[in-house]
Amino acid sequence: MVINDLSADLISAKNLLITMDKVKIKPKSFFWFFHNNSWRLIISSDEFKNNSSKDNYLSFINNFKNDKNLRQIGLENVTLVDPNDELIKILRSAIKTDSDSISEIRFKSNVINNFYIEDAIIYRLT
Repeated sequence: MVINDLSADLISAKNLLITMDKVKIKPKSFFWFFHNNSWRLIISSDEFKNNSSKDNYLSFINNFKNDKNLRQIGLENVTLVDPNDELIKILRSAIKTDSDSISEIRFKSNVINNFYIEDAIIYRLT
């Protein structure tokens, strides 16, 4: 997926975040991240903290399998992580949003603590 093809996914991601907030999952971090020539939607939540990756994905699929926004994005493009994931910590050291915000912050070609961020589109980072 190139940035030009991301526009429909940007809208779908924002709508998915709204849906997640409504069902009380409340992502702490929610952003697109470009790495190794591909975009990934990174989602962190306290819901993903103490479970295995398999359990997290099964729960996520059960909650959102019928969501048209997730179908647009594609589950294969979603990564669920603990809020204390290293990438989250690195980004959070430079950018923070309110816990209820739905922003669209472009963070491109930056270095944070010797970690190069090629591109990211941040909706929420708390």
